[in-house]
Amino acid sequence: TTSSSILVRWGEVQEADRNGLILGYKVVYKEKDSDTAPHFWTVEGNNSHSVQLTGLGKYVLYEIQVLAFTRIGDGRSSSPPILERTLDDVPGPPVGILFPEVRTTSVRLIWQPPAQPNGIILAYQITYRRNSSNSNAATVDVLSPSARQYTATTLKPEMVYIFRLTAQTRKGWGEAAEALVVTTEKRGERKTLQLKCVFKVYLPLSI
Repeated sequence: TTSSSILVRWGEVQEADRNGLILGYKVVYKEKDSDTAPHFWTVEGNNSHSVQLTGLGKYVLYEIQVLAFTRIGDGRSSSPPILERTLDDVPGPPVGILFPEVRTTSVRLIWQPPAQPNGIILAYQITYRRNSSNSNAATVDVLSPSARQYTATTLKPEMVYIFRLTAQTRKGWGEAAEALVVTTEKRGERKTLQLKCVFKVYLPLSI
């Protein structure tokens, strides 16, 4: 299994329900509770009864239906829709990093969860150090998944610090968001650098 694909399998349409020669099948899928139009994956012919949907979102719940078609048109979709979720993965970077409070020896930063959490966020990790070639010592703090702000103290005045913020799912730590800030009573210099799931689904069909 992976985090971006779902394998869908279905059975043949009962002969009494075919109403003609089956020319193929269409898999209809969309994100559950999404306003976007559904996607269609066409399988030509009546010999294949499976398809692997690829390019899906990570840790996303999908509604999936299958229909058969003849030369006259599409039959009824399988009902009710099957619900399947792609697997989780490491998350994308946290977003919206800002420094609403900047002092000579402390800064407070705020953020929002990743736009692509790709799973359940379990923790955040903040790493910061002076942004200079001779500064190797870094401070690391791990925060709860509900944290949305952090205050760094005992900083050196008039120094540039680099902050790295990452989120964690059960698959591990994700991509980091980075930001630079100057410890000063003046307006701080702020710069943000945003630097296969397979399920087997069996669906009854009629047309």
